[in-house]
Amino acid sequence: MDSLVGAYAPACGGADDRAHAREDVRRFVVASFKKITQALLEARRTDAIKVLRAAVATTEGGSDRAVAALGPEIPETVDALEALQTSTGR
Repeated sequence: MDSLVGAYAPACGGADDRAHAREDVRRFVVASFKKITQALLEARRTDAIKVLRAAVATTEGGSDRAVAALGPEIPETVDALEALQTSTGR
């Protein structure tokens, strides 16, 4: 995520503007990730569980607590995919 912020922030002016840009990027990334996980659940794509778990671990284990706090539904969606996998035996 730092590379996204790094690419976007210089165009934003002063330090306050860059801080807002970082927050905007965080919100965009989390919102996009939520949409992706929900679409994968709706498509019953249990083959994506491993990759999603790794992505969740990255956000939870990172130093950016704001990212982890913005997306508590994401691990729940991955849990739902795992439950689906268990119930279908795939």
